[in-house]
Amino acid sequence: MIKGFLSGVVLIVSCVITYLIFHLGLFLPVQINEETRPDMFILFKDHIGPYHTVAELISSVEVQAKRDGLDCSMTFGEYFDNPDNVEQDRLRSRVGCISNKPYAKTPLELKTDKIPTRRYVVGYFLGSPAIGPWKVYPKIKKYLSEWKIAREDNAIEIYTMTDESINTEYLFPLK
Repeated sequence: MIKGFLSGVVLIVSCVITYLIFHLGLFLPVQINEETRPDMFILFKDHIGPYHTVAELISSVEVQAKRDGLDCSMTFGEYFDNPDNVEQDRLRSRVGCISNKPYAKTPLELKTDKIPTRRYVVGYFLGSPAIGPWKVYPKIKKYLSEWKIAREDNAIEIYTMTDESINTEYLFPLK
């Protein structure tokens, strides 16, 4: 009886792990390119604290934008500090909606800005943004090192929802 119970537990745990591996996209490839991106216009809120806590803030900006009839088909996070060098509660970012057109109006609670045209190393990943720091960032760092490319300290992540997944672009501005 105990043997059957343990076998059932092992089977359930194995199924959950397998589901998570495929759901998160652990085995999906990362494509890396160098690109010049035109001006990007952002509607955002500032955030100070751990980067993994920004999802709720992104959602709140998205709700406000949609309430006011503003485009929020793509969301973003711009992360200014390296979590290896800065305490978690002091990490700076801004998060919200991103567009290739300026926002006509701004809800009172939100800010707007423009990220100017510049050159980036871009990583494309179809898996969950939750594993991006472990899956994508090391590959981008390796690419930059191999090609001896200098980059700015910040990184921009652009999230596009599809019916079945989240497409994430990881932009690392070049010096």
